[in-house]
Amino acid sequence: IRPLDAAAVGGAIAAYRRIIQLDPLDEVAYEKLAQLYAGIGNFEELAYVARTRMDLDPNDLKAPLWLAEALNRLRKTDDARKTLDKFIQELEPLAEKPAEYVQACALMSQITSSPGVGTSKDALDWPNRAVADCPESVEALAHRARFYRQTQDIPGMSEENRLALARKDLEAADA
Repeated sequence: IRPLDAAAVGGAIAAYRRIIQLDPLDEVAYEKLAQLYAGIGNFEELAYVARTRMDLDPNDLKAPLWLAEALNRLRKTDDARKTLDKFIQELEPLAEKPAEYVQACALMSQITSSPGVGTSKDALDWPNRAVADCPESVEALAHRARFYRQTQDIPGMSEENRLALARKDLEAADA
C-alpha cells in the first residue's frame, strides 16, 4: 500500500481477497482487509468481511468489533449496540477478559454517548465496567480518562472533578 494511492490500496485489497479465496481461514488476511476497508471508509465491505469471518470462525474476537464499528459508521446504531451487547455478554463470564472486551466497552460507550442514543451517565457506565473488570488494562484507563476529558455534561460532576478523575486514570495507566 505504499505509496498510498487508490491503485495501490485497490491492489492490496485484491491481493488479500485472493488470499481469502485460496485460504478462507487465513486470519491475517481478514485483519489486513478489515484495516484497509476501515482506513478507506468502506464500511459496507468491512461489515461483509466481519460477517464472513464470524461465520467461518465464531470464536474470532476481532470480527464482532469490526462489525459493530462498521454498523456504527453506517448509522445503524441499534444493530451495532446489539452486536456489542451479545459480544460483551459472551466475554463477561470469562475470569481473564481479553483486550477485545475493553475495546467493546469503549465502542459501546462511544455509541451510547451519541446524541439521541443515551445519556453521558449511561455512556460512562461502559468505561467504568471495563476498568472494574480489567483494572490492570492501560487501554481501559486511557479510554475512561478520555471520556472524562471530552464529556462535559456528566451529571453531578464539575469540570474540576472530571479533570481530576482523568488525571488519576492517566497516572494509574502510566504506573
